[in-house]
Amino acid sequence: LGIGGAERLVLDAAIAMQNNGHQVCIVTNQYDSTHAFDDSKQFGASSLY
Repeated sequence: LGIGGAERLVLDAAIAMQNNGHQVCIVTNQYDSTHAFDDSKQFGASSLY
């Protein structure tokens, strides 16, 4: 997850799901916490290579 429109949409959907009682985990092929939206940190986003 970087900083872009698609990433923002994914995070907004994840936040909405979490607010409705769902457990959310984000898995991506690229994640750098220093170059990501602050919201992404609450999901424990992890990278698979």
